[in-house]
Amino acid sequence: MDITFGIITFEWEKSVEYVQNIIDSIRAQEVPNYEIIIVGGREVTGDDVRWIPFDEGSGKGKISTKKNIITREAKYDYITYGHDYVRYNEHWYWWWRDHYSLDVAVNKIIDLNGHRFRDLVLWNR
Repeated sequence: MDITFGIITFEWEKSVEYVQNIIDSIRAQEVPNYEIIIVGGREVTGDDVRWIPFDEGSGKGKISTKKNIITREAKYDYITYGHDYVRYNEHWYWWWRDHYSLDVAVNKIIDLNGHRFRDLVLWNR
């Protein structure tokens, strides 16, 4: 299964460090064919990475706009969207591969202490 990993970020002091941790977690999945698209933040490079700068100026809908950019630029039909605080757990890809018939899936987001954190099922906003 070919996957586009979309990372939504903005420029802040640790954005490169956080995004690099996400990239490392993606590479550890050993997905045969994938790409990484980063929208916003500071430039991050790599053979499997495409960074798209984003003007954070005023206005609403920045996250939705960034998701739309990822969708428009994606090479692959399977797309994951994540913020710069979301890493992929070990073996995430193998679970996904075995359940790829899903059209939409929302993964639980677990914080560093093992508690649910801001996932779309839990977060009531």
